[in-house]
Amino acid sequence: MSVRCIKSCFAFVLCFVLVNTTAIAAPAFEKNTGVFDVMAKLNQLPVGAAPILPCGLDEKKRVVDMLRGKDDPDLTMSPDGVVSDQWHDTIEIYKGDFSNQGAVEYALVTTGGDMNMNTVTVYKLAGNQLVDAKLDDIIVANRIPGGDMSRFYSWVGNPFAMIQKGKVYLRYEQYQWAAADPNKIKPMLCTYFWQKNKFAATDPNLNKPQKNPGLSATQRCM
Repeated sequence: MSVRCIKSCFAFVLCFVLVNTTAIAAPAFEKNTGVFDVMAKLNQLPVGAAPILPCGLDEKKRVVDMLRGKDDPDLTMSPDGVVSDQWHDTIEIYKGDFSNQGAVEYALVTTGGDMNMNTVTVYKLAGNQLVDAKLDDIIVANRIPGGDMSRFYSWVGNPFAMIQKGKVYLRYEQYQWAAADPNKIKPMLCTYFWQKNKFAATDPNLNKPQKNPGLSATQRCM
C-alpha cells in the first residue's frame, strides 16, 4: 500500500469524526458560505512572496514514471496532464526546495473524498530515484508529539507553497468551530517553515515566529 493510500485512510477517519461525532461540520459550512470569502482573502500572498506553481506536463510525467510501480502502481496521468490513482481524483505535483536544504524535491498534493481533503507527500530526488522525505513524521514530531497526522490540517492553502527571499513556506487552511455556537466557523491560514527536521509555525506575513498573543491557545495554529 502506498504512502498516499495510507494517508487517505487518515483523511477518511478525520472526515468521519468531523461529520459524525460533531454532527455539525457540513451544516456549518452550508450556513457559513462567507467563510470561504474570508479564506480567499487570507490566502493572498504577503508582499514580496511568489507562489510555487504546479509542474508542467513533462515534469509531471517524469515524476509519475519514477513513482509508478515503486510507490504507487496505480498512479496514472491522462493525456491532458491530470494525475490520479485509485484513491484520489486529482494529484497535483509541485517542484521546489520544500525542506529548505538546497535539494530538488517534489510535493504531491492529493484531493478527493467527501470533503475534498488534501494529503501532502514530499519526495527528494536522489540520483534517478525519488525518496520519501517523511514530512508526516517531521510534522508529528514538531507539532503534535505523541499524536498522528489525523490531527493535522486536512486542507492546504491556495497556493500550497510560496517562496520569499529564497525560503519556501508551506500553507494550510484551518477551520475552527466556536464552542458556544458550533454553526459558527473561524477560518485561519497557517504558515510553516520546514528545514531539515524542524517544522515551525510562522507569522502569515513572514515577519517573525508565530505568537498570536491576541488568540487563545485553541485558536493558534497547531
